Amino acid sequence: FRLDGNTVWVSASPGSTKVRHLIANPECSLLVLGDGSFSYVRVEGTAEVSERVSAADRLALVGPYVGVEQAGAWTASHPLPGLNTKIRITPRRILSYGI
Repeated sequence: FRLDGNTVWVSASPGSTKVRHLIANPECSLLVLGDGSFSYVRVEGTAEVSERVSAADRLALVGPYVGVEQAGAWTASHPLPGLNTKIRITPRRILSYGI
């Protein structure tokens, strides 16, 4: 996931079940587990399936996980079959536990 102002975005394959379901019903939740085994943040909101994820977006998305310096090499060694779709989630409610 990636924070972008007041929205959160994720990416998914354009033909995935996730994308089809969000187009049919944009109400969703995103669960992010914390470092501890009993901590999490849940974002409930409305999803908008929008444009394709650009190469720069993909670098920004994977950078926090693999390191900003290694993001380019990681994406080059993990090519996608096609461009993913960006899913923007506008939060309606944010809940947390143990954080």
